[in-house]
Amino acid sequence: MTVRASVQCQAELLEGEAKGVGYLPSIMATGYTFAAWTVMQTSPETGQVTITNDETDSDLRIENVTMAPTADFAWISALPTFPQILKPGESLVFDVSFTPQAGGYRSVDVVIQHDAIQGAVPPYTQTTVIVDGAGAEPGEIEPINFGNILTCSTRADTVTIINPNPTQPLTCSTP
Repeated sequence: MTVRASVQCQAELLEGEAKGVGYLPSIMATGYTFAAWTVMQTSPETGQVTITNDETDSDLRIENVTMAPTADFAWISALPTFPQILKPGESLVFDVSFTPQAGGYRSVDVVIQHDAIQGAVPPYTQTTVIVDGAGAEPGEIEPINFGNILTCSTRADTVTIINPNPTQPLTCSTP
């Protein structure tokens, strides 16, 4: 950029060049994958959405963090007031709970609005991370790999089966 200045008692304008360096922050965001959990029961696991300013020179402005309305996932505590400013190396961590409403794969997008790009002022853009997990019907258990213990020969062996559902009994019957 060229700068021109008039100086008292000087006929010609003084001209100079202004130079500078600007920094844009860098964002690193991660979602969370829950272990499979029983439908309509809240998982004891605490999921986390983490946002980190992994820049070394400039602050990162988090304008907002949103999660689409869903009964499967919920923020454990209220989100802070936005905007939030993260200094270089700082992180924000948001705890999430998982209560699957149906069997199968469940997921939600968490959208983070921030200023980690060039553009108009304020230069907001979005980063999306996924929080997901699987709902298991009360009678379902994870598949058990019996390996080679079931053969046609007579043999005694012990197989441990863990009931993943803390509220429903697991009934096992032999074939």
